[in-house]
Amino acid sequence: MAEYFRKPTEVDAFKYGYDEWPEWFHEMTQKREASYPYKVAGSDDPYGCDLKTSFGTLRVEYGDYIVRDDEGDVFPMKPYNFIKSHEIDAHTMNYIPYQPSRSNSTVKIDIDVSEALTGLKTIQREAKASTRALAELREERARFLSEFDSADLTRELLRRGYSK
Repeated sequence: MAEYFRKPTEVDAFKYGYDEWPEWFHEMTQKREASYPYKVAGSDDPYGCDLKTSFGTLRVEYGDYIVRDDEGDVFPMKPYNFIKSHEIDAHTMNYIPYQPSRSNSTVKIDIDVSEALTGLKTIQREAKASTRALAELREERARFLSEFDSADLTRELLRRGYSK
């Protein structure tokens, strides 16, 4: 299967309802190619606008990006799709399509982890010592309990206040 990459073409774009309208969008509203913000019934907050495009009239919601490509075509894009496919050019402040790297790059990272290894070895030694001490304690307990029969143990527990 062939891989396809978007050609790197700069576009003008703004986030509707957040960014200032560019001059070309003001011109579109004057030519009635874009409606002024409309309102949702029962709300005083503007919701979006209608945009005349080569695909027909499309509804733009607050937060959508309005994009003008290099041929002058204007269209809306949902934020997720826009951010996934474009990045901003820091020099011109225009958006350009994201281009995945086609080269096989190698990165060498040299990290000193000697302190971490020393700490892990210390923890390992302490865990082994704790395991040995627990085994010795279990052996001592078994030896101690083997010196008494069950009747002696029951009497001692009752003397200390434990009930059956």
